[in-house]
Amino acid sequence: MKGKLPKRARGTEALARSGERLIEEVAGAIATLGSAWKEEFDRWAAEARPVPPAMIVICDQTATAERVADHIGSGEVFDELANTPDGPMRTLRIDSRLLEKAEEQLEPGQTKEKIAEQLRQMVATVGKIGELGSSVRCVVSVAMLSEGWDARNVTQILGLRAFSSQLLCEQVVGRGLRRYSYDDMSVPEYVDVYGIPFQAFPVKGQRRGTGQVTKPQTLVQARRDSRELELQFPRVVGYISDAKFHITADVDAMPRMSIDPARDPYWVKVGERGLGKGAIQERKAYYEAHRLNRTMFEIAAKVTDDLKFGDPEGRRIMFPQVAGLVRRYVDERIDIIGDGQVEEIALEHYRSLVESRLAEAIRPADEEGEQPLLPVLNDLAPIGSTDITPFMTTKPCVPALRSHLSHAVVDSGWERTVARALDESPRVRA
Repeated sequence: MKGKLPKRARGTEALARSGERLIEEVAGAIATLGSAWKEEFDRWAAEARPVPPAMIVICDQTATAERVADHIGSGEVFDELANTPDGPMRTLRIDSRLLEKAEEQLEPGQTKEKIAEQLRQMVATVGKIGELGSSVRCVVSVAMLSEGWDARNVTQILGLRAFSSQLLCEQVVGRGLRRYSYDDMSVPEYVDVYGIPFQAFPVKGQRRGTGQVTKPQTLVQARRDSRELELQFPRVVGYISDAKFHITADVDAMPRMSIDPARDPYWVKVGERGLGKGAIQERKAYYEAHRLNRTMFEIAAKVTDDLKFGDPEGRRIMFPQVAGLVRRYVDERIDIIGDGQVEEIALEHYRSLVESRLAEAIRPADEEGEQPLLPVLNDLAPIGSTDITPFMTTKPCVPALRSHLSHAVVDSGWERTVARALDESPRVRA
């Protein structure tokens, strides 16, 4: 997972880069661990406990936390974790960016200090009856949460970051070691922990004096004295035909898709090792929450929206046609490997594949004639800019003169030649 997490960045650049593949990589783990949380939630509700169980997700940076919190808080995992405009906060993200966003949306009578204190109070009272944070069911955080954080209802923990020391692992696991009930100490309580490489000995770090040579780094940044050279550009992820009323798609020619449990296991064994030991956790609750018909409906809605069929009346006409194509693809072009489940297409990896393949295959019907192509922009960051956050790179760089950026990062001799030619051409303004 460490190698698949996005590099540290900020702003729309970070959102675009981290959002493209991040959820695809972690959706399976969130679905499985979320299913374990859902079982605990139903059990606690049956026992009439006054607060719900809580799940914690520890991320590597604010961009990751924002994307994961949006995924969980939108109800894509479970409706019980969804945030609604008028309802209580169920999935809470706590990091510096959230605080900045809250400060930008101050209402009359509010101050930055009050907003910050309210967020801190909500985090501090997770799992406490009648308090501000009593309704919180999932906390998405960048830090390890404070040492004094003593929520007693943590039942699941997911680590989405690189843990370079044993201390970090102990800090995260320690967030789930408070018992909910101290009435009968003979009754064991458990916390499910994913993604934390807890070991008996510290993780080995790189030793000093090993003779390894550190590669020189170059600082690439937007120059303040060249603001007039800033460029903005659309982030185009594909093109679709501007169909009007009738569409078609050659489903038989579309690539087949395999649902393979070997790629993303739908069950895990936790607890003691050995035959017959430990507990099996699977996605049964996730499958029940994401029935096949519901997933196909959501895919059809997303494809219809991406194809931009104009006004609501156009969408109403086109949606049934798209839904029929989605069902055909699921029925005819998906292979189930072994004991895999077709409901797996609710996961981001499979869902995005189906959506992109359908959007690419759909064409206007013959009677529509030739239709123009329309660009599809990145949902998270439709417009890019050279006004980026400064970063260090070990890749080869050449100074740039007619550019808002200080350097051009080159991966080949061809790119170096192009960068020099653009700098030297009198036809290039920026």
